[in-house]
Formats: sequence, C-alpha cells, structure tokens
Amino acid sequence: MRPYLILFISITLFCFNSLSQVEGFQFVPDANYNSEIPPPKSILGYDIGTKPLRYGEIIHYLKTLDEKSEEVQLVEFGKTYEERSLVYLIITSKNNFSRIEEIKNSIAKLSDPRKINSKENINQVFEKTPAVVWLGYGIHGDELSGPDAAVQLAYHLVANNDEVTKKLKDELIILIDPMQNPDGRERYLTQMQQWKSEIINSDAQSIQHTGLWPWGRGNHYLFDMNRDWFLLVHPETQARVKTILSWNPQVFVDAHEMGSFDTYLFSPAGPPLNPNMNEFNHRWRKIFSQDQAKAFDQYGWSYYTREWNDEWYPGYGSGWSLYIGAIGILYEQAQTDGSIVKRPDGTYLNFRDAVHRQFVSSLANLKTTSKNRKNILQEYFDAKKNDITIKKGDPQSFIFVANKNITRLNDLIEKLLMQNIEVEILETDIRIDNLHSIWEKKLISKNIPKGSFIVNLDQPMGRLAKTILEFDPRIDNKTLEIERKKLEKEKQSKMYDVTAWSLPIAYDVECYWTDNKIKARTNKLAHTTIPSYNIDNPSPKYGYIFEYSDDSALKLLSLLLEKGYKVRSAREPFTIEGISFERGSILIRLNENPESIKSDIILFAKNLPVKLYGVNTALSTSGPDLGGNDFILLEKPKVAIVTGPQISLGSFSTIWHLIDAKIKMNASILNVDGLQYFDLRKYNVLILPSSNSPQTLSQILGKEGINKLKKWIENGGTLIGIANSAAFLADTSTGISKVRLRHQALNELNIYNDEFKREKNISNIKIDSVKIWDSPEANQKPEERKSNPDLKILEIEDEYLRTFMPRGAILALTLDQENWLTFGMEERCGAIVSSSNVFLSKQPIQTAARFKSFDNIRLSGLLWPEARRRWENSTYLTREAMGNGQIILFAGEPNFRGYFFGTQRMLLNSILLGPGWGTNKVVDLE
Repeated sequence: MRPYLILFISITLFCFNSLSQVEGFQFVPDANYNSEIPPPKSILGYDIGTKPLRYGEIIHYLKTLDEKSEEVQLVEFGKTYEERSLVYLIITSKNNFSRIEEIKNSIAKLSDPRKINSKENINQVFEKTPAVVWLGYGIHGDELSGPDAAVQLAYHLVANNDEVTKKLKDELIILIDPMQNPDGRERYLTQMQQWKSEIINSDAQSIQHTGLWPWGRGNHYLFDMNRDWFLLVHPETQARVKTILSWNPQVFVDAHEMGSFDTYLFSPAGPPLNPNMNEFNHRWRKIFSQDQAKAFDQYGWSYYTREWNDEWYPGYGSGWSLYIGAIGILYEQAQTDGSIVKRPDGTYLNFRDAVHRQFVSSLANLKTTSKNRKNILQEYFDAKKNDITIKKGDPQSFIFVANKNITRLNDLIEKLLMQNIEVEILETDIRIDNLHSIWEKKLISKNIPKGSFIVNLDQPMGRLAKTILEFDPRIDNKTLEIERKKLEKEKQSKMYDVTAWSLPIAYDVECYWTDNKIKARTNKLAHTTIPSYNIDNPSPKYGYIFEYSDDSALKLLSLLLEKGYKVRSAREPFTIEGISFERGSILIRLNENPESIKSDIILFAKNLPVKLYGVNTALSTSGPDLGGNDFILLEKPKVAIVTGPQISLGSFSTIWHLIDAKIKMNASILNVDGLQYFDLRKYNVLILPSSNSPQTLSQILGKEGINKLKKWIENGGTLIGIANSAAFLADTSTGISKVRLRHQALNELNIYNDEFKREKNISNIKIDSVKIWDSPEANQKPEERKSNPDLKILEIEDEYLRTFMPRGAILALTLDQENWLTFGMEERCGAIVSSSNVFLSKQPIQTAARFKSFDNIRLSGLLWPEARRRWENSTYLTREAMGNGQIILFAGEPNFRGYFFGTQRMLLNSILLGPGWGTNKVVDLE
C-alpha cells in the first residue's frame, strides 16, 4: 500500500473514531439521571456533541423538558427579524416556582435599596432568597458549541438526582438563554450542511470550517449583536435586555467561541479596564475564575485569562452586565464548526470536546454561585447601595436639552428607559451653573427649557447611566505605556475595540453634566411622548412646507419621493406668512403635483412628529420666494448598495439596515464581484460601504470596471464612498476622485494648508473698505512660506505617524452649514474614526465637514499626539462634480453600529438630497 494512502486512511480513521467517541460519552460520569426525563438522544435521535443542533431541534427539546418537569418553564420573550422565537428556560426547584413572584420581588428590592423598609430584616432576604444566574449562549451564530452545551446543561439540571444538583435548584434561579442569535446560527448551519463531505475534513481553513460570506456571526441585518447591549438598535437586544432586567441577575454568563487553534479563555479580563467597574466585580470574578480553573484542571485542559480580553467598551454582554450589577463572566472556546479540527501541535479538537468545556464551565459557575449565594446577595446589595451614593466631585446629573429634533432625543431617552435608567422631565425653565459641556473646555452656565430631560445618577442604574453617557472616560497611564510600547515595537495595538462610545456625542444632542444635584420641579418619566401636529392651513392655495431639522422629516421626505411626488429643498433660509424656515426646509408645490398629494401628505404625517404648514402665496417676506430657483427639485433616489466578501460587514450592515428598516426605502443589493458587469443605469445612487482595504476594489474592478464606474458618474450618478472605499476612490492610481490621501500628497501639504486657511477666512469675512477703495498698505510683505522637507523624509515620517491611528476615537467636526450635505444639522458634530487614511481636499471640491484643529480635534477616546497632527484640519466629508454626476466621500463610518445619528444625517442627506442637489438632470421628453 502506498505511503500517502496509509496516511490518508490513518487520518480518516482517527477523525471517525474521535467523532464516534460521542457515543456513550457522559458529560458527567456516573450521573444518576431520572428516567422519566427524556435525554436529548431519545428526542433528537443523536447524542449532544455529535453534530450541531438546529434551531427547531433546540426549541423542540426544551419544550419537551417543559412538558415533562415541574422544575422547568420555557418562556418566549421576543422575535428575531426572521420571525424566529427568542426563548429562555427557567430552572429551579418546585418550591421556588411556587413563590417565584415573591423571589422576583425580593431580588428587585436588593437591586434598589431605596425600596427596603427601615424596619425590614434585610438579613432574612439574604437567607431565604435564591440568587439569579443568567446563562447566555451563541450571540454570534457561527459559534456553535454554546447552544448545544445549553441543551445538555438543561437536561442535566432537570434530570440529575444527586444532592449537588438539587442544591443548585434550591439555591438558584437558573435562566438559560440557549440561542441568542437563531437567524445567524441557521444561516451558518445551512452552509455547514451544504459543504458537508463524506470524508471528515479537519483542515480549519477548509470551506467546511470557514463557511462563506456572509457567514453566521451577525443577525438578519448582519449586525454583531455583542456590540449592541446598550445601543439597543435591534429588536433581539431590546427584548433580551427587558427580560434580563426583569430578573436582576447576580451572575451573567456570556459564552462564545474563538479561533480553532486557541484553547479556552474565561474572565477576569486584562487591561484596559473601565474605571466604572466596581470592587464587587473585581473580587468575585477572581473567585469564579479560581473555581472554573479547578474544574478544568480535573480534566487537564488548557485555558487562560486576561491576555487579549479587555473590559473597556461596555457594549459586550459580559461588559454591559457589570454595570447593571451582575458578576459578568466571558467564555471563549476554540471552535470546531461542529466537526473536528487538527491543531498546530498535532492534536485534534472535536465538537463534543468544545461542547463539554462549555458545559463544565457553566456548571462550575453555577456551583460557585450556589456555594456563595448569601455573600453574593449581600455584596450585590451593598454595591447597589454604593451606586445610589455619589461621591463629592463625581458627576451627579446629566441634562438633555429639548431642541428641534425631538424624534432623536426621544429615541435616546427611550434607550435609557429600556435599561431601567430613571429619567425625569423638567416642568419649568431653570438656569444651571457650572455645567460640563461636550464642546467647551471651561464650565458654563445655561438656561435649560421646560421639557428637557434630567438623569440623576443617585439611582440603582446610575453606574450604567454614567458609563454609557459620560463624554470622555480616560484609559489609565499604565495601560497607555503598554499600548505605546506595543505600537512602537510591533506596530500593533492592544485595544480590542473602540475607545469611545458616548451616547450623547453619537446622537449629536445637546447634553451637559454637573457635579451638583439638580433641584427643580420634575416628573419621573415612564415613556416618551411623540407629539402630534395638525397641519396649519390643510387646504392651502400654493403648497406645503416642513422643516428639515427633525429626523422624522427625512422619513416623510422618503415617503413622498417613493410615491413619486415633486418635492423641493430650500437653498437659503426664508420667512413666509410670518413663519421662518431654515435652509433645507422642504417645499411641495401644489401646481407640480397631482390632487392626491393633499390626502397623502395628511396620511404620511399622521404618525410623524413633523409640523406641516400650508401656504397661500409664493411671496416670501424675507429670503427667496417659493417660485424661484433657490428651491431645488429633488429626484427619487434609486439606490444600490454594494456588498460581498470584500466589503466590511460592519459597514454594509449599518447602511442596509438604515435604508431598509429605518427609512423604509427600496434599495438593491449588488454583489461587488459582478459590479463591472451590472447595468448601473437602473440606479442614480450607488453606495460603496467600506471595503476590507483600499486596494480590494481596484483588484476586483480592474481598469474596465473603474472606467465603467466613471462613465456612470459622468452620466448623472451619485457615488458614495465610505472609509476604505473612499480611500480607493481617492487613490491616485484609481483616477476617480480629486480628493487626495495625505500619504500621497506629502509634497503638497502647504497647498492644502492654504486651502484650509482660505475656507476659514470665508466663514469669517470682514470687509476693510479702505483696502478696497483706497490704496492698500505699501509696505505689506507677503507671508513667507516654509519649504517642505525632502519627500523621502516626509514619507518615512508619515509611515511612522500612521502607526498611531485613531482607535475608535470620536473626533470633532466643523460643518459647512451652507452645504446641502449638512442640512438639518448644527455647526459641529462628532465622528468616530478607526483608520490611518487621512483625506485632503481643495477647490473645486466642496468640503462639507472638516476635522477641527490640533487642540480641539479630540472629543473622546484614545488619540495620540501623532494622530492629532495627521488628522487636524483634514476632511471628513467631500462632494465633487464629475460630468453630470458627483462623488461623495466619507472618511469614516457615518452610521457606525447604527447609532451615530449626527454623521448618519449626512449619509441620509447624500442619499435623499443627492440626486436632486448634486447632479445635472436631463428633462425627459415623453
């Protein structure tokens, strides 16, 4: 027999034997299971760990447990985008079930010490109340072992008759969330089934293990839901958070998988650690870790803590749970994709092994909680007491000022209320001194109008509120030293995720904080109220007008354009019939539209907080008249979004969700691999989400595809490029945009700096009549220019500076409010940036948004001085003409994670206003 054939047979037999060992395997050796409780195999036809369970199988088995045992209750708590049920399992003793509401009420009291009666014996609550443990699995759909371990754990807890398990059910309320992302899991398992081969393949890079785009990590819209815990963009997260907070758990487990060649990671995390973490969590994470390590040591398994895992961003499940008061615990198991993987050390890891480790971890954490139940409850209560006591000098209150964009502010306040953060509404105008602002470096005083919102931090969720609202948390110096050394020596960062996330900055709302308790007449808010408006003069003679400042105005505009109505946008502010309107306001002329506009506009506006005005004349008292050319006719956007394996899922998902789920506009989704072959004439807006690298699109499109793209733009198309795709368009080798990447324009930095100064002067024009009408100063000398150093030196310096790129920092923008891309916005906003690509622009390119100067550019997050130097005064948003069309470039992600509403508005303007404002239209002859 030939050697290679012997080797092939040996490997195949090994893989087969490894998988066949599942037969007869016991997750807990010699467990005494109740024969009346059916094991998974009797219902599903195979043992847990043989292959990954499908969604329907998991639901079916959990329903069976619910039917067969009085110690189980299966609860549906929500639906996914694809209409799959989200469920969790309650497991506890029959006695606990008989008093479940009493237990929930007791835990609720511990979570809010203000509810404890002074005469109440709190020690009795500690003695009699079970601790609550939430176990969550599979929030990333392609991390398969967790949900299967959840099913095995449920069976073990319900069926095992030993004293340890009975004690767990007596001492604990165990809540198992078995499958946090069923849409993603089903998508991925369908791929695994499709690529399953007769011969088991242990190669981790084979398609049987990697799957294909869009894989299964995200939900239906491909969002990473393990970044959404406090953002609450998606219904899955909203339903889950509501359910978790109804139970107030003391322990929260978030089970994941990681690379196939790794081992197993669990908490505690390493630096950077968020300074809002309390001592309760620091102490108990170590205790849980020690017990988990002992459980693994019994099997001789490899594991580790800390390393790459940090606890800075509060939007992971294990992170968010810390700030609601729970002990947050993370698992990361090396993945096998439901099969078997050969590792670099020559060993094999199979799916059953992965499931077993998740099972053992879960059981170990339950035992630690049971063993320490009373102490955990007491320290949980003490921590909550500390949370409602604010130290002198710390933030006491956040103030959200009521403004023109009530829809956006309401959305933010609703997200706080969903997380049980108490919000109050001002019943009267007040003046507050010593306020800390997002934008001002010194303390300010401010008149705060009635209807504004107050979040006082002396509340049970005060720690969570501070964590997600504070403007600028700081990383400790020791961690910064480690980060700096890693960047200098290895050109790599230790930061796992973004370094900034502040909700008020991302939402672009007016917000302040103070270290003094606000004393004013307020009402506690249960929910926000959407104002409803009657149309002023619903039967006008000339037309309708509405302001463009509220986010709901964009939804109304989208509806009107989708219906085919003729809609116009104001170039300048104007006043008519005693009412003033800002630039960007929307005009609907009756003489340009069918009679149905009157009934439709009433219908569209009925559920939107948009104030509509009917006007009887086209004659303005100031500003342009309504019948003139300063009201630009908009065009219905016909949108295509490019996507595929070479496009960032994080970028594409946010744009798709925004257009489809939020604005509810029709959009085609085009595979990037076929872009050079598609008939692009169908579309007038083409969006290029960020590509994996600036070079990716050049490689895919080639010269022919790039030329086709140019011709489409020249014929009237609006091309929108995001982040890396913007860098592709600006690259000198592409020849599409005249915007330049800094590292390709080093010998022209003086020219671009002069352009910035010219722009700045335009916004502060002062007329010196003497210089105009009389002779200028004879002795005035021209400004001396500094010559640029040698180009090679500049290139070496720039390459070094790029190492210190922003790591998910929020940078300050100055907006050109006369540019239609910023309509509906104030003069400044924050943008999140994670890139080394810096963009430069000069006339005739229009720069709608530009980063601020060195001293003022950083709003929040880590920004090294080297990055300040590269990014200061560079461009964020540009628009340039090309033939009859236009190119719009964003330097970063304008809709990052679906919650950066400030920069999101610019993206929506580019889509909704772009085809009308920025292109030369041809009159159709029918």
